Amino acid sequence: MDQKPIELTTWRPSGLQYLAALDILEITHHPDGSCVIQLVSADAKTSVGAVRFESPLATRVTDQGNLGDYWSSGIRITGYNLFVAEKSDFLDWLERSSSGVHRSREVKHYAIFTEDICVEILSRAVPLFAQR
Repeated sequence: MDQKPIELTTWRPSGLQYLAALDILEITHHPDGSCVIQLVSADAKTSVGAVRFESPLATRVTDQGNLGDYWSSGIRITGYNLFVAEKSDFLDWLERSSSGVHRSREVKHYAIFTEDICVEILSRAVPLFAQR
């Protein structure tokens, strides 16, 4: 039997009040290693804030059409679109590619799935949210 590529749970960053579908305005990688994702309302008229990952272990940005394994496994995104997973193929990849270095640490798979692009980040640290 095939394993699902990801087991999603809704992720609500502390301080985020907006509970509808979000879109990504900008993704910025900084010299200090952090990654900041600017979020806007799905109609792109309202700035919602930014999620900051201090030291992500891996980042994957792709067109939603390239995640066929997710969609064929039965995952459907309707409404709110920020998720976290404790088990996924992406986490398995990190463990394999790091020769198990990250096996004993708390690593989570964060995901923001929009109609156009999908951002997935593997991180030990809980990301910080700041309103604009």
